[in-house]
Amino acid sequence: MMIYVTFAFVAFSILFMYRNWRHVSTRFFSGLILGWIISITSLLIYLSKFNYYYNIIAYTFNFPHSLWKFLLYWEINHDLIIRFLHFGILLFIYSLVCFSLLISRGQHARRYRLQVTALAIIPVMQLIYYDPSFQKWLQTLIFIHFHQNSFIKNVTTGIEFFFKTANIVYGLIAIILLAINYIKLPKIKILKNYMLFTISFLIPITMIHYITFSWAPQTLVRSTILHGYFNYIMPDVESLIKFYPYFPYIVLLSFSIIILLIFKYNALESYYKNQNQTIRKTMDTASMGIRAFTHSTKNHLLAIRSEAEYLLDKHRDDEDSAYSLKLILDSCSVNLENIDKAADKLRNIHLNMKSTLLSTPIRKALSRVPSNTNVEIDVQFCKEVPFIYADNEILSEALYNIIDNSLQAVREQELGFIRVIVDRRNQWGIISIQDSGPGIDQEDINQVFSPFFTTKSSIHNWGIGLSFTQKVIHAHDGKIVMNSDKGAGTKTEILLPIF
Repeated sequence: MMIYVTFAFVAFSILFMYRNWRHVSTRFFSGLILGWIISITSLLIYLSKFNYYYNIIAYTFNFPHSLWKFLLYWEINHDLIIRFLHFGILLFIYSLVCFSLLISRGQHARRYRLQVTALAIIPVMQLIYYDPSFQKWLQTLIFIHFHQNSFIKNVTTGIEFFFKTANIVYGLIAIILLAINYIKLPKIKILKNYMLFTISFLIPITMIHYITFSWAPQTLVRSTILHGYFNYIMPDVESLIKFYPYFPYIVLLSFSIIILLIFKYNALESYYKNQNQTIRKTMDTASMGIRAFTHSTKNHLLAIRSEAEYLLDKHRDDEDSAYSLKLILDSCSVNLENIDKAADKLRNIHLNMKSTLLSTPIRKALSRVPSNTNVEIDVQFCKEVPFIYADNEILSEALYNIIDNSLQAVREQELGFIRVIVDRRNQWGIISIQDSGPGIDQEDINQVFSPFFTTKSSIHNWGIGLSFTQKVIHAHDGKIVMNSDKGAGTKTEILLPIF
C-alpha cells in the first residue's frame, strides 16, 4: 500500500511542478519528493538486513518475499544506507517547512534567503551528529575518556530529544503557515482552490511520514566492549507494532484522498484552461472578424460621410437638414474611431516590462478621469506599496477601462462613489476597484470579459474594453475577478505578482 501512496505522491508532484517549475517553492516541493523516495527506499533496504522485521514490512508495505531475500543478501555498506536514510528524512522535513514558508510569504528566494538558511542549520547538525563516522568517533572518545559517565549520557539524550522536538516543530510550522495563508488569501476561487488542494495533499503525506519515522533520527551505530568494533542496531519501531495493524487503513485513507485530489486538481486545471482557451479563441476570432469587416465597413462609412458632407454643403441654409446631417457625420466619425480602437486593442500586445511601483499605473489611469465629474473617487494605498514587473502604459490603459466602466455605472447617481484600494497580500499586489453602481445580473457576470459583450446601449460602447483588460492582466501573469450583485454595485479585483 505504501508503494501505491508513493506513486500517487509522485503523480501529484509532477502535476504541481509541471505548472509551477519556474517558482522557487517548486524546487523545495521537488525536495519533498526526493526526501520521501530516499527515506522510504533506505528504510526498506536497512530493515531488510534484520530479518526479524519481515512480517511487519510485508504487512505494512505489501512487500514481496523474493525482493526481501534479494535485499537481505545484497552486500551494501551499512554506513551508506544510514546516511541516505537520515538525509531523506531530514530533506523531507526541511523541504516541507521551506515550501510552506515560500508559498505563504512569496516566491522570491532572495528576500527569504536568511530564513531558508537559518532553517537548514538544525537539519545539517542532525546529519553530522547521526552520521555513522561521527558517531563512531564520538562513542570511541566517550568510551576512552568518559566511560559510564551519567552526565555525558544525559547530554546525548538531551541532544537527541532536542532534534526530535525540532523536527516536530518544523512540521507544525509548515501546516500552520499554509493554513494561515489560506485564510488570508483574497476571496478568489482559483487561488483558494489551489491552496486548499495543496494543504489537503500535504497533510496525509506529512502524517504518514511522521508516523513511519517517529523514531527518527536515531543513533543506529553502537560501540561494543571491544575497542573499534561497532554494532548496527535495529530502528526503534517495536513501540509502534501495536499501531501497525491500523496503519494500512490510514494509508488507504490517505491514498484515497490523494487520488481524489489528483482528479480534482486536473478538473480544476482543465476548467480554467478551457475557460482561458475559450476566451482566447473568442478574442482571436473577434480580431479576425474586425480585420475582415473593417475595410468594408470603413468604405461604407466613408461613402456615407462623403454623401453627408455633399448634402450638408448643398443644404446648409436648411437648419433642420443641416442639424441631421451633422449628427450623421459625427456618428460616422465616432464609429470609424471605434473600429480603429477595437482592431488596435484586440491585436497582439507587445509589452515593455519594467520594475515599477504598483501605484504608478493606477495613478496614471486615475489622471485620465475628467475633473468635472460629480463622482466621488476614494483612493487608498497600503503603507508599503510593492514593486511589480509591468508595462506602465498598457497596464494603466487596462485599469482605466475598469475605472471608466465604473464611472459610467455611477454617473447618474447623486451620491455615486468609486473606491480604489491598492494593497499587498503575501506574494500578490492587489488593486481593488469598487463602485456604487446598479450592479450586473448574475447571468451576465460570466460574459463581461467576452469581446463585443456589453450591457450598455451606446454607440461609444463596443464591449472591447474588459476583453482587452483581461488580456493585459493575463499577459502580466496576473488574475482578474469581477463580483457583482444587482443593485449592490460591482467590485473588480486584480492580482499581480510582486517583483
